[in-house]
Amino acid sequence: MPGASGGRIGNQRKGYRRIQVEQSGKRGRLTRLGRTLMRRRLVFSALYLLLAAAVILPAQSLLRDTLMFEQQQLINERLALYEQTIYGELQRYRTIPYLVAQSGLIHDLLRYRTPVLQANRYLEEAVRHSEADVIYIMDADGLTLASSNWRAPDNFIGGNFSFRAYFRDAMAGREGGQFAVGTTSRSPGYYISRPIELGEEVAGVAVVKINLTGIERSWQAHDEPVLVADQAGLIVMASRDAWRYRWLPGAGGGVVPPALEIPGAHVDEPPQLSLETIETGDYEIAVIDGEQFLSGSSWIEPLGWQLFYLSSLAPLNQRLDISLLIMIAAAVTVYLLIALLHERREKLRSRREAADAAELRAINGMLHTEIEERRRAEQELRAAEAELVQATKMAALGQISASVAHEINQPLAAMRTELASARLLIARGSQEDVADVLQQVEGLVQRMTVMTRELKNFARKSDGRAEPFDLNDSINNALLLLRGELTRASIQVYKALPNAPVEVLGEQVRLEQVTVNLVRNAIDAMKATQRRELRICVREESACAILAVEDSGSGIACDPRQLFEPFFTTKDSGAGMGLGLAIAERIVTAMGGSIGAENLPSGGARFTVTIPRRTS
Repeated sequence: MPGASGGRIGNQRKGYRRIQVEQSGKRGRLTRLGRTLMRRRLVFSALYLLLAAAVILPAQSLLRDTLMFEQQQLINERLALYEQTIYGELQRYRTIPYLVAQSGLIHDLLRYRTPVLQANRYLEEAVRHSEADVIYIMDADGLTLASSNWRAPDNFIGGNFSFRAYFRDAMAGREGGQFAVGTTSRSPGYYISRPIELGEEVAGVAVVKINLTGIERSWQAHDEPVLVADQAGLIVMASRDAWRYRWLPGAGGGVVPPALEIPGAHVDEPPQLSLETIETGDYEIAVIDGEQFLSGSSWIEPLGWQLFYLSSLAPLNQRLDISLLIMIAAAVTVYLLIALLHERREKLRSRREAADAAELRAINGMLHTEIEERRRAEQELRAAEAELVQATKMAALGQISASVAHEINQPLAAMRTELASARLLIARGSQEDVADVLQQVEGLVQRMTVMTRELKNFARKSDGRAEPFDLNDSINNALLLLRGELTRASIQVYKALPNAPVEVLGEQVRLEQVTVNLVRNAIDAMKATQRRELRICVREESACAILAVEDSGSGIACDPRQLFEPFFTTKDSGAGMGLGLAIAERIVTAMGGSIGAENLPSGGARFTVTIPRRTS
């Protein structure tokens, strides 16, 4: 049909011209669209930068305040701890000079200068019992007559320490205390002195030297910057050797550099510790030798010493820098993700434009390609849906697999017991009793059949249909299953069940499983006890019935709530998987009830199950 062919060709030429016009218009629109998109990107980038700054800067400030607050709390705790440590360490030895000053042996030493050897041994024994560094006795001129370190080559005997402030205080009739570096031992320590009175006059001085280097070594072992300044501002204790025996202006109340006595030299003015304090709101920043610390101080009041605890800001600043980098990286990642999504959307739009042009040029090929793509997409979608269904079924089966093994194991155990009884009855020729046992086994088989049928369909969502049943029957059935175990365990069972039926709403087989689990747990709990009593009570209320299972076992040694967690068990290894009570809780909860546990005041445990009653 030539006419028809000519008409189709003419229509195709008109279509081609229309396509060319549309393509030309689209090129112009694309150019304008590109300029608009560029402006939008610039505006979006500027707004995003402002938003990121508005979020990151306050967050960084909040993080810094939080870290500074936590660090200050730690500083305050450490100050309180070390203040008590130093004061307590000195307080331990405060009574030693007083007790030594009361000794008749020491009084004889000051009167007659004998017996020196016995006095030395007496002081040596006092050091051994008190763990002091040195105890020694000086006469009124400051000459050391006896010392606990008399065996050492550098002992104090014969040394004159009248220049010490603690000697002058004791000679004035009061207790003395001074931190000093030993001129003989060359080791630092705190000296506590007491006057030795003979009659109305002070005849000598008893002194105990306390070595505080153990506290400093503890600070050094934990890398804690700590220093202690005395009343003159002299740093007498420090965790860093470079800080010790330097003057800290203003510390300890000292404003004038003190004279520092060091063995072999006398330094009129000790070197000053380079410390700069920066007040920043609620916190005090100390700069020592270029290193920044968060500072805190407290007074050791009885001594007049000032304790400083310094926490280096380097780790805190490092954490802040890392958090800033993380936040910036997160902001950049989000920006790139948004830009990527936007770019992807624009590419998709461009592809759609190109696809439209290609469709106008070759609509048949485009349609064919689109059909193939849709068919492939539908196949992938169906495959994905099938995999999702299979994964869901496998997940459900995995969750109930432990429950299947646990719930079927109990009736099987009862069946083994009943079948063993049947063998004995057959051997005795008790046919009627055998029939009863087989009937019970048939009931167990029927019960397992109901159970497995329900579990087999568990992959599908259960309708959760609840039916009324007598709670008393459910309890009696459970006890019947466990009759053999209760008898073998010599357990006395007490039941307090209402005479009339107690109709509750739920699934009877499921509740029997809960009861069996509770009773078997009670049997296990009473294995190691002499008194073995099991009490099962039912109490009726207006809207529910309450079942209580009590035993005389050892009770619950953990938090009762942990008992209902999956795989938690208090039994020995291999005696249980910890699933019984977790499954029981799910069963009771599915019936609209609840289950709980508690210890009894008289000993043992009580498990309480609440089940909704049947309503008219």
